[in-house]
Amino acid sequence: MPFNDEIVQISHRPAGDAFLAVIIPLSWERAYHCDYTGSTKSWAAWPLGFQTDYQDRKSKLEDFVETKFPSELNNKWVSYAGTGRNIFGQNVIYAHGSPNPLFYISGSVLDPWCASKSDTELKQVYDLMIHGERDEIQRRVHEIQLEFEASPYK
Repeated sequence: MPFNDEIVQISHRPAGDAFLAVIIPLSWERAYHCDYTGSTKSWAAWPLGFQTDYQDRKSKLEDFVETKFPSELNNKWVSYAGTGRNIFGQNVIYAHGSPNPLFYISGSVLDPWCASKSDTELKQVYDLMIHGERDEIQRRVHEIQLEFEASPYK
């Protein structure tokens, strides 16, 4: 009869495992935004340190600083997505940071805007992103958005 007892025990176990499979993340979607340059990177993180779907999008502002002022290039990576997914692909945990206002103008706005500006203007924006107060940065990001919307380069 021990064999039958084992079957009973095994038959109860998958329900517990299924419950854990629903609430424990199997993978994490990680995404970061650079508060200084507007660049982004993201990937899926799996158990044992595996990573897939890696994407790295360098902004035109970062390209500019890297080319013209390489010794001044700094990044401040802030998480904007840290979603844990279970075995069924459902979201079970969220862990996100708080990027600065530059996050809210995507590369489709920031990159064409950068392409139309002088080196002096780009350097001023970069310096503001590093040294400015949040309200100053918010105001400048709003101005960039308005300039983009009113321009022919959109």
